[in-house]
Amino acid sequence: MKIVKFCNIKNVYETRTAARLGADYLGFHLISESDFKRISEIKISIRELKKTYPKTKSVLVTKETNIKKLKSILDEMEFEVVQLHYPDSTNIIAQIRSLYGSRLKIIQVITTNNTVLSPLADIYLLDKSFLGGTGEEIGLEKIEKYLKIINKPNVLLAGGITIDNIDKYLNLRIIGFDIQTGIKSAYTNIKDNTDPTKIAKITKILHKAVIIPQNQVGYVIQDINQQNNDSLDNALHAKVDFLHIDISDGFINQPTDLVITKQIINSIQEYSLHTRLQLHIFAKDEEAYRKIIKSLQTFECTNIQVFLHINRDNFDKFDFAQLKKRNIYFGLDVKDLIDEQFNWEQFIRKESLICLQSTEHSDRINNFNRIHKIIKYIFKTNLSITLDRGVDLKSLTEVDDISNISLVSGSYLKQNIIQKYNLLKMYFYVKK
Repeated sequence: MKIVKFCNIKNVYETRTAARLGADYLGFHLISESDFKRISEIKISIRELKKTYPKTKSVLVTKETNIKKLKSILDEMEFEVVQLHYPDSTNIIAQIRSLYGSRLKIIQVITTNNTVLSPLADIYLLDKSFLGGTGEEIGLEKIEKYLKIINKPNVLLAGGITIDNIDKYLNLRIIGFDIQTGIKSAYTNIKDNTDPTKIAKITKILHKAVIIPQNQVGYVIQDINQQNNDSLDNALHAKVDFLHIDISDGFINQPTDLVITKQIINSIQEYSLHTRLQLHIFAKDEEAYRKIIKSLQTFECTNIQVFLHINRDNFDKFDFAQLKKRNIYFGLDVKDLIDEQFNWEQFIRKESLICLQSTEHSDRINNFNRIHKIIKYIFKTNLSITLDRGVDLKSLTEVDDISNISLVSGSYLKQNIIQKYNLLKMYFYVKK
């Protein structure tokens, strides 16, 4: 399987998308003045990779030739890989290797006009030029000729690689691809530099496995009463792991105003298409569910997950054979699972949403713990479960096994989103 490195990642939202979709390396530029203004954001992204996506390695993409300055950046930022974007880098590579040994990987950028390779580099990145990000292809014939000359197995190929042309390079004697312009976003919203759909298509071509992150904390930006959307800016500023939206046809609570809901989704996507969204849909039957989906027009959105709520009143109102063929997950009530009102096991997928009983039930966490053990016993795999309804730090501490647990919270987080989000994440980190 070919590896893939995505380059010029700007923020934690893009980091989450690319890592979740199976990227092997993510390149963060520290070259221009504007790049250095984003150091705090890059630090957050590197921390996210180490905590949540350790298989995806952070890469410093630099043109710095001063070893003291380079060492200062590497030590401060804790990158796992450095990529040198200039010719005659062999001396700097030797100095880096003497300072860091094998704990820091080195990528040496080379071109077809640059034949000086360092034997100390871990990977050679073949590009059209040292500028990078030009979107210009080297040319298949020239690549094949140059690969024979250098005779190295550990070569990454760059230079105008896109969804449309990557197929013609798959059989080359290379370890993978470095892609920048091929994932660049065409949108001019606040955050995005890359396009999540392009990233998803490339990782699919390369047969990358989607990573299901554990111990995530989401915020209910719209609850079943259609409240909380006034705190969207705070939630985005807090960089919560995902946003959660409740939607009902009237089957549970009052019908949701889908026009307002669509506006909320649009606002989130205008901020960043990389923001992960959970749509928790309460529908009485398949027709009602289809109307909601059609109204929201969220088909084929890379970072939107749909959870259809199933309970004792609607479990027989859907064609589940068809639903399971699509990228649809299910939400279930703990009470229904305990009472075994229907064959709920068929609705447990690799990701599931489980709603606790309301907070007046003092045994609601104990009931979840019972069901959680049953699920783990039945399926024998580490399925991801997101807890919903009245979840706070206290209730999380009462969960026996949080290894595969994420949560979504509304009123508790709203009190102080940044502080409460960090408290919940800290609890997960400490317990790991």
